[in-house]
Amino acid sequence: MKFGNCLTALIAGLFLPVGVISAQDLPQIRQTPEVPFTGEGRRIEKLWKSADRVTGFVNHRTAGVELCPSAAQFLYDGENLYISLRGNFRPEFRSDRNVKRSLFADNNFELFLKGEKSENYYQIAVSESGELYTGRGRGAADIPGFRKYVFTEENAWIANLVIPLKFIEFTPEEQTIRFNIGRHNIDMPAGYEQQSSFAVLIGQNLDYHVPDTWSSAVMTAATGEPKTVYAGSDSLRTNLIADPGFDFLELKNANPELVRAETMYLSREWVLRATGKIYHFWTVTPSVPLRAGEEYTLKVRARRTGDEEQSLGSLLLVRENGQTREGLRPFWNLALSRDFQEYYTAFRAPGNVAALAFYRLDGKEGIGGVEVENISLFRGKVSPLEIRKFSRAGVKNVVPGTEIRLPQNPYGRFAGPLKVLVIGTKNTHCFDPAELFAGTGAAADMVVTKIPTRITR
Repeated sequence: MKFGNCLTALIAGLFLPVGVISAQDLPQIRQTPEVPFTGEGRRIEKLWKSADRVTGFVNHRTAGVELCPSAAQFLYDGENLYISLRGNFRPEFRSDRNVKRSLFADNNFELFLKGEKSENYYQIAVSESGELYTGRGRGAADIPGFRKYVFTEENAWIANLVIPLKFIEFTPEEQTIRFNIGRHNIDMPAGYEQQSSFAVLIGQNLDYHVPDTWSSAVMTAATGEPKTVYAGSDSLRTNLIADPGFDFLELKNANPELVRAETMYLSREWVLRATGKIYHFWTVTPSVPLRAGEEYTLKVRARRTGDEEQSLGSLLLVRENGQTREGLRPFWNLALSRDFQEYYTAFRAPGNVAALAFYRLDGKEGIGGVEVENISLFRGKVSPLEIRKFSRAGVKNVVPGTEIRLPQNPYGRFAGPLKVLVIGTKNTHCFDPAELFAGTGAAADMVVTKIPTRITR
């Protein structure tokens, strides 16, 4: 699994059509027949097996899935709400546990809760070192009977919470509640500390204290099959690849033809460089499983090195009946230029997608190579009219000298609307260019021909 850049600032959010979410799609908080923790606060796994799991938290600043996965589960009975929080981390990034830190400077979870009939909302924050904050609204307030248990494992820390229902204005009945869970992860390289949450909140001036921006869950006494619910938004696109810019990539092989290279000394900007005769050079697993039949957009920012033609290919790897097979190809024979450019392609996902694989198709002679700066994946189709503003969301600063160069305009300014003829060998090849030009006010038309066409002046 890959991990995401936590440093890049987000400039703009992009809006999607809003859909209706049914109660069955929401996380279910199920009733438990007995307390699901031991006397020492450890989980009783046979009871937690029935609980839905929420995960796939989104990094606020990159608009992508967080670096190290977080997860939460809920249960309740007639007296208490039980919550189990887990924050994974990479052992090589583990912070010094001997340093004393304040609650909000330490690894911590922040939990926000509001009942269906509650007038107030409640905030609970707990750190890995055991520091605690409880509040009502924006002010501090005790929650009598509240208990917490914190444990640290080799690659995760866990907070198990017992919250009396009556002191957070909940009733032990079926209802839809509002909640959000935020995580601060300091087990990162310096300068890459991560802020993420389950309810997708994106921007630089975030306010967790707005219940209307939180997610919902249903408290129910009904039994059912447990499911995993991933963070998502009907109004903001999020990147499903957790390390789109290779910032935390560690290559396990010693192949000199495939390296992670810094674009310039101390720039903290990385590319994946494939040279020589290398063919398959990268495989990445989306942090959120792809839904069969839904449309997705794959974005690649890349260039060729040298004067020789270089092209890329990508295909989906499908896992069925214990075996992996090749699926559809989002793109193939994608010709690269000498300048970094961003390429977008939409595809409809089959079932059981395990990963995306990437290939360099012109390496047989061992001449030239390719540099890939970013591989991103988004739910839905990105319109050509969105590409310019979308490409600035959660993407690293442009390296000087690698900007997309505007072509010279030998014709000057036209008095009337520009007339554009889009020529291609398939309808699908013509739709996006025609849509792009139509969106600029140009009069665009399409010609589809199977005969190779050469335009001369």
